[in-house]
Amino acid sequence: MKRASWGSWVGLVVASLSVVGLLLVSSQVQTPRIVVRSIAFAPSAFPILSLSLLGFLGIIMILCERFGRADDYREIPGGQLHPRVLVPIAIFLGYVLLVGPLGMYPATVIAVVMLALNLGVRNSLTIGTLAVSTPLFIWAFFERTLGVVLPEGSLMGLGF
Repeated sequence: MKRASWGSWVGLVVASLSVVGLLLVSSQVQTPRIVVRSIAFAPSAFPILSLSLLGFLGIIMILCERFGRADDYREIPGGQLHPRVLVPIAIFLGYVLLVGPLGMYPATVIAVVMLALNLGVRNSLTIGTLAVSTPLFIWAFFERTLGVVLPEGSLMGLGF
């Protein structure tokens, strides 16, 4: 019997989290109370699509690890989680916590700068370009093209 590899565990966690997310979407996404539908997609469309894609990719990862060649077996490098792997997780959790008070765009700028620095980018022009272009892309694609309403943040009403 083949021992479960690191990739199998990651695939299982991703697939499981996507299933939990799919179960929670209906209770976490507000449906606007409007008579005439003025948005192209339901507010739950993007979370359902992205969580379904994550679940599908998690299952693919499990299958690739399970039925891949024996020489493709990989252990965690060094046998343990490297601290550099934990930093993006901490940045993501901080991002999730900042979206509520700051809003999507300022929190995205902060998260992109932190991720770029964590990845070793030191050129301030590159960091600035990424920090500005990422929220602009999110705004253009999700708000303008798809009509998704993104969080504005509770501090925005206070004049910040």
